Amino acid sequence: MRFRSMLALALAVLAGGLAACSRSPGHAANGPVTSEQLAALTLRVGAPNRIGNRPYLEVAGELAKTPYKIEWVEFSATPALLEALRNGDVDIGGNGGATGLIFEAGNNGTDAIKVVAAGRTVGNSPGAAALIVRKGARYRSLADLRGARISVLQGTGTQYILKRELERAGLAPRDVTFSSLSNDMAVAALISGHIDVLGIWEPQASVLLSRPDLQLLQWIGGNRDSYALQFASTDALADPVRRAAIQDFLTRLARSTVKVADQPQAFSSAMSRLARIDPAIALSITRKTGYRYGLDAAQQDQLKRSFADEIAFWRKDGVLHRDVPVDALFDFRFEPALRAASAGQ
Repeated sequence: MRFRSMLALALAVLAGGLAACSRSPGHAANGPVTSEQLAALTLRVGAPNRIGNRPYLEVAGELAKTPYKIEWVEFSATPALLEALRNGDVDIGGNGGATGLIFEAGNNGTDAIKVVAAGRTVGNSPGAAALIVRKGARYRSLADLRGARISVLQGTGTQYILKRELERAGLAPRDVTFSSLSNDMAVAALISGHIDVLGIWEPQASVLLSRPDLQLLQWIGGNRDSYALQFASTDALADPVRRAAIQDFLTRLARSTVKVADQPQAFSSAMSRLARIDPAIALSITRKTGYRYGLDAAQQDQLKRSFADEIAFWRKDGVLHRDVPVDALFDFRFEPALRAASAGQ
């Protein structure tokens, strides 16, 4: 009787496990992913701000027919998005820069997150980030910032570009005082005079520059600094169903960025609604630049070199205490599909 009871219990456990597997869209059996498996999946997509990839997909009509559900998750900046990817809270997300991933890899290794796509900047952007000061401030150029108190979010592309530009202007890190306040706290500190300069990325930069009490000191960076990186967790990439959804999502994004290039008004309207910013500001941001996905082999090497240059900078600066193997940061398996999508194939 005891043997029969144990056998019954074992069969019950096995049956429960199989039932759980059949209910989970996250694990596919060997063979192609089915439409039923995709339909049962919710792809968790993160954005490092309130814009992210969503307006491109909306304006291009790509969200009306996804074979899976999408859960949108907003973050205040790229480092917060990367933490969520590392912890398995989201599957994919982007429009962030390289700096956050470099610091993430330096602190936690290269196993959890990969760059799975990179949008190249097209157009004539005045810069990737802005340095903002109070109206009437005495600062006129980067060279004037000796002794200035500057807030810039740690682990962001703005931090890298700013430090690099200060170095080119002949200023060492000790010549200024850095802080890393949240965006809201930094704006309050700037207005009240507790800091002198705020370094910040779009779209927040253009929103702040619409205020009458603030003004632009200088745009910094340029198209070379303006890849729109898409990140995915390695756990999601290892799952056949989620991997199929990620490829579909990225392909739709590649098509979308091409489609909306000739629709700045429609795109800015979607951005205005999603980011809750003034339509005129959204249109100004839209007209500055756009992105195109799908890297050939030479462009992939160029992207890796840009990462290697930044890693070397942070190592020299003493902020990054161990080297980061560049090749381990990338998963280029989707690039052929993205090139085809951007070419309208």
